[in-house]
Amino acid sequence: MFRSRRLASRLLVFYAITFVALIGLFGYLGDLIARQALRDELSTGLERQAVTLAALLPEDDVAVWVDAAADEGGLRVTVIASDGRVVADSDADAGEMENHADRPEIARALSGEVGRATRNSVSTGFEQVYVAVPVDDGALRVSIPERELIGPLGDLRRRMLAIMGLLGLVGVTAVAFVARRLARPLRGLSETAAAIAAGDLDRAPSGSPITEIDELARSIGAMKNELATRLDAVETERRMLEGLLDALPQGTLLISGADEVVYANPAIGDVLSVVPESLHDVAPYRIQTAVREARLRGAGIRADLEHGRPTRILQTLATPVGEVGQVLVVVEDVTQKRRVESMRSDFVANASHELKTPVASILASLDALRIASQRDPDRAEHFTDLIERSARQLSRMVSDLLDLSRLESTDPVIDSVALHEVIDEEVQRSKAWAGEKDVVMEVDTEVIDIEGNEADLRLAVRNLLDNAIRYTDPGGSVSVTAGSGAGKVVVSVADTGSGIAQRHLDRIFERFYRVDESRDAARRGTGLGLAIVRHVVENHGGTVEVESELGVGSIFRMVL
Repeated sequence: MFRSRRLASRLLVFYAITFVALIGLFGYLGDLIARQALRDELSTGLERQAVTLAALLPEDDVAVWVDAAADEGGLRVTVIASDGRVVADSDADAGEMENHADRPEIARALSGEVGRATRNSVSTGFEQVYVAVPVDDGALRVSIPERELIGPLGDLRRRMLAIMGLLGLVGVTAVAFVARRLARPLRGLSETAAAIAAGDLDRAPSGSPITEIDELARSIGAMKNELATRLDAVETERRMLEGLLDALPQGTLLISGADEVVYANPAIGDVLSVVPESLHDVAPYRIQTAVREARLRGAGIRADLEHGRPTRILQTLATPVGEVGQVLVVVEDVTQKRRVESMRSDFVANASHELKTPVASILASLDALRIASQRDPDRAEHFTDLIERSARQLSRMVSDLLDLSRLESTDPVIDSVALHEVIDEEVQRSKAWAGEKDVVMEVDTEVIDIEGNEADLRLAVRNLLDNAIRYTDPGGSVSVTAGSGAGKVVVSVADTGSGIAQRHLDRIFERFYRVDESRDAARRGTGLGLAIVRHVVENHGGTVEVESELGVGSIFRMVL
């Protein structure tokens, strides 16, 4: 069976089948027509010969004459009497032949007309063509085997086959030419459509002089333009979505149904420390289980987990999206957020506690003062001093809270600051308190001009000096140095105080954190001084450092 799917091949095969069928039909009809024409022509010739022989028919020696006439004309000649009896025949013994009165051609000849017939001869066994004409007292019949037609008919058939073969060749050539003309633009359109389907939208279909193919080309062109428009819209949306996802601070992963990572934004590397290529590469393992649970339930799965060293808290949300099995994973490092929430909670608790202490002291001292003023006036001054100290402690705490709130919520106004002058002025301000405690103040600064906020820098230096003096015992010293180099400014405040244990150094800059809660009231600060220093330094793009040893002292450095 023919299985080719090419247009040219199919056209040629269909043409060949149609041509063979038509040739067979035309050959059959032509053969019938030719055979009948030759038979008619043969009958006409026989009629002429029969008429001629009838005119020459002798009255006696008919048998001899019949043989001579048959030999001369190459015919079979028969003479029949009026009653149908065969008088003479050139091919058979007349006495043995049956009566011919019932022969159609003889019957017509005996009736005075020319008779014609074609049939199988009983005496010869061949198909014969008969023509009989009337003669006196009977009929004369001539016949010839129909096979005499085979020669001329075979020539005619050969000519017809040659002509049909030539026509077939011309037809095949014409069909091949037309098929190629049709196939070439169709093949070009097919290649163009395949290229467009593969994403080559710069290809344009070629026109054709054939109306139907040209309409097809225009349709493909319109389809390409529509596809390009839609792809542009999809690409624009994809870029916008990727831009949004890339800008998210949360790590984002899109996991396919085959557990492959289809998309990962830059933040995921910071959150997980590595950009995974598949779900099996994702760590911690709890994220993998969250993805599988989301697929199974068809709903979002939330999970909080700890990861890495130092331990970080990761908040994970796995949500099924899009195609079957796809899961969007959003991972956020909430360590700092949780720490801030904890610090805020601690701050509220600590602030309430710290504010409650001086307020309670003031209220208690007022009650005691009221009683002392009535019973023991000499004791009244003592309670007045207690109230004053508590009020000043409360005032300092409120002032520090306001300073800390301002530093956390607003950006500093930057201007040129002579830092060495700020340090000298704050050291001079602190010398009176240091003198009362018998603490020696030393300062060594070079001329330093920086860009910053003078009020905030003054506040930071003051808190470091107050802190150093507060925790330095009588006879000790506090030294302040300031210098610049390598694009940095370093301000150091060193004391010979009691020092700080190493386990406290990571937390001393937290609000309300105190190393030793048992210190006496004279040494007790607000617990906010070092937190204020840290915020001032960080607002200026710097860092604060501390070195300390128990029983030796501490050194605080502001690196700006």
